[in-house]
This record gives sequence, structure tokens and C-alpha cells, in this order.
Amino acid sequence: MNKLVLSILLVSSFFIMNASQPSPKTHVYFTEYKKPVASVHGLDTIFFVKVSPEQAEDILRTELELTIKHFSPKFEVLATAWFSATGNQGDEKMIVLKNGKKHLVYNPKSKVIDYL
Repeated sequence: MNKLVLSILLVSSFFIMNASQPSPKTHVYFTEYKKPVASVHGLDTIFFVKVSPEQAEDILRTELELTIKHFSPKFEVLATAWFSATGNQGDEKMIVLKNGKKHLVYNPKSKVIDYL
């Protein structure tokens, strides 16, 4: 009986540890690609360290290009860079890109990445 309880606890702990969100303790940044809402995909890159607008845009563009290459979106993709020192949802601050724009947008019809 004790072995069964121990096994259940170990399995539960494993799933809880793997279900945790990336955080400033474990990641420099992470990117999430979301299913479309109102015919627009969201691609958010959240940085846990301070980056320049140039760094943020370069990484955001790379993540967007990888997404396009591997997922061939049928809808527009709105890509946004965020900064979160704590990793808590709700404290993210949008990173303005190097030309003052807030987003990169991919249009699947024209196959062009542009600013918004």
C-alpha cells in the first residue's frame, strides 16, 4: 500500500513540475503561438531580461519566420514582444520595436511580414 501511495505522489509531482510555466528562473525568453481568434493568430515572445528594441525585433522576426515555415498559417499572425521581470501574467509590458511600431504582422495571402 505504501508503494502505491509513493508511486502516485511521484507521478503527480512529475506532472506538476512539467506543467509549470517558463519563468525568469528557468528562461531568458519564450514564445507562444496561439490558435486564431477573430481570424488572427497571436505570436507572443516574452523576455525575462531587458533587451533593446533591436534585439527584441530580431528574435521576434526569427520566431515569426520559424512559425511561418513550420505551420503555414492560413490567417494573419500578429507578433508582439513583451518584457516581464517577474514572469507573472499581467505584469508584461509591450516592447516597442526599433522603428517605433508595436507589432510585426504576417499576411499569408501576400506572404509579407510588415509592421503594425
